[in-house]
Amino acid sequence: MIYKVSTIGFQPIPGYEGRYEIDYYANIRRIWSKSGKRTKMTPRIKKGDSVIRLTGFDGIRAWYKVAHLMALTFIKGYRKGVSVYHADGVKTNNTLSNLKLANKRSLGKLTGANSRRRTVAKCAVGGEIVEIYPSARAAARANFFSYQTIIDRCNKKTKSDIAPDGYAYVWADDL
Repeated sequence: MIYKVSTIGFQPIPGYEGRYEIDYYANIRRIWSKSGKRTKMTPRIKKGDSVIRLTGFDGIRAWYKVAHLMALTFIKGYRKGVSVYHADGVKTNNTLSNLKLANKRSLGKLTGANSRRRTVAKCAVGGEIVEIYPSARAAARANFFSYQTIIDRCNKKTKSDIAPDGYAYVWADDL
């Protein structure tokens, strides 16, 4: 559950109150203790994620993902064991409306191997479906082909739609 948040204005980052602030659009700024001046900080991209280096009150500096700082500041229920993921899949888009929470198991279902897997249908020459496979690899394994042969047939990358076994292979969602 997201706190009621205004899209205008900054909120203090928990654990760094009075030192760093963050807003709805993931803009981070530092508050200088002596002058009270506020300066905008620019995150870096490391391994595809936006990260920023914060200095604690004890002088220890650490790198943090901007998405986790957003969740820590704005999303109720964010705790250890809960993952933050980007709804649109762009890891640098850290606006609050793009961030969602999920446990490790459900996040794996959203982003793991099953998320990219496409169902393959084995069709006879007349167009009737003979068999359905959960993936191109499963279809290749069952019919003694390389999976690239099945993928090429499904993506229409070959001159003939008919595979060497006399059947056509298509993505099930294209039927």
